[in-house]
This record gives sequence, structure tokens and C-alpha cells, in this order.
Amino acid sequence: MPIAEGAWVRVSTLWPGVWRVSRILSGFNEIQWEPGVAEVPSTRTVLFLARIVNDKWKRSFAVRTCEISYASLLSNDEIEELETIVASDVGLLDSFNKYLATPPPLHLVANIALGGMSDELVAQFPSICNQMLGARIAGGLTIPEVLQALAKRDLLQYKGMNPIRTTLQLTSENHELRLHNFVFRSYRTLCQ
Repeated sequence: MPIAEGAWVRVSTLWPGVWRVSRILSGFNEIQWEPGVAEVPSTRTVLFLARIVNDKWKRSFAVRTCEISYASLLSNDEIEELETIVASDVGLLDSFNKYLATPPPLHLVANIALGGMSDELVAQFPSICNQMLGARIAGGLTIPEVLQALAKRDLLQYKGMNPIRTTLQLTSENHELRLHNFVFRSYRTLCQ
């Protein structure tokens, strides 16, 4: 049986406990880190997960994302154990559902590291980013659009250079997509 929304799974190689699949995301393009590169449809599927209990079957709520290949459906014995735990802890499922009503956000964070820059340019970088992105970021930008903005300011030449001096960190709230590409609506600059 394939993993579907609402399924109970384990993600043993990453995190302990029993998780419920709350969302499945596929059909997105891989992020392209070089300007002008053709879009590449991803073969990956991302699961949005909510943990109800830890490996000791104790209440332990959390949310995470992972690639579907890391998850496995609970065995019949584990499903029976979970049903027993839920039946014996009357408030467990209600508390879990309340937690899921307003879960912590699961954002996608992308970092563009820049290096080999002068101290002066590093100091100016936050204000340059504000000029480049400030008025546009709320409307949403894709990584190719951000790379294009960096190229227009002659900053793309510093991408991937060492030593890293500063990082442009972009956030896609809840893995938002537009035309199969992740959309980033906020950013911050980090100095090394």
C-alpha cells in the first residue's frame, strides 16, 4: 500500500516516533542554482509529517518534512499498539488534533553563499539586498529571479567563492509553489 495523506509512518533513519502524513508534495521543479539553466522536474516527493508519540510511545508532538523514501508505513503490530495507546490516553488524539490546528510552520530555506568580497561590499550587502529585493520579495520570487537580481548588481560572480563572507537566506513559507517552482517571500542576510 502506498503512503498517502493520513497514513501513520516511521522515519527511523531521521527521527524517532510515529508520524502522521499531513501533506504530500510532488510535481515541483528542482531548484536551479545557476542562471539560465532549464527547469528540471523533480522525481522526489516530500512528506509533511506530524509526530504523535516518540519511540517509547509517549506523547511527543512535532512537525517535520522528509523525502518519501525515508518513510515506511507502520506494521500491523505497530498500528495495534498505537490504537491501544490512543484508547488508553483519552486526551491524546484531541491534544494532537489541537496541535495540528495551528502547527509550527514548515518552511523551505535556501542559502546563497557569497565569498571573496571586500569588507566594504560585505558591509553594504544588507542594504544592496534591500534595494534589490525589498519591494519585490513580498510578491514572491523564485531562485532564478533572485539570481538574476544578483547578476544585475554584479554580485553573482561571488557565488560559491571561498572564503564565504555573507549569505543571502531566502524563505519559502510552507513550500509555496508557483508554476512548479518554489516561491520565496522573505529573506535575511547573514555575515560570516
